[in-house]
This record gives sequence, C-alpha cells and structure tokens, in this order.
Amino acid sequence: MVGIYFNPKWNQGYDNTFSGLEIADLTSYPIHKYIRNNKKDKAFLALENKIDKYPDYINKGIKVFP
Repeated sequence: MVGIYFNPKWNQGYDNTFSGLEIADLTSYPIHKYIRNNKKDKAFLALENKIDKYPDYINKGIKVFP
C-alpha cells in the first residue's frame, strides 16, 4: 500500500515519549511560522544562528518547496 504514515509521539502504553520527534516539533514549528508569516518570533530567534549557512540560510539552510 502506498501512502504517508506518521509515527505517534507516544508508545502504546503512553508512559514514554520519543524525544527525537519532540525535538523535531520544537524546532520545525518556529521555522514554519517564520516562513509563513515572514516574522521572527522569540522561538525562531533562539535557533536562527544554528541553521546551516547562517546568516545567509534562505534557499541554503532553509529550503521552501511549493
């Protein structure tokens, strides 16, 4: 079967989380908000200098696909 599948953040017992997915969420959402609104909020500013090719990261460290 062809399709897109997402892994849940929690295990089946809901007593343990997958920290890699949490970190991905915490870093990707501020980047998404910056691309969507073209405004740098505090969360984006905290990780901006860690983006590859900083400070010239548009179309290099951050790539936007249509």
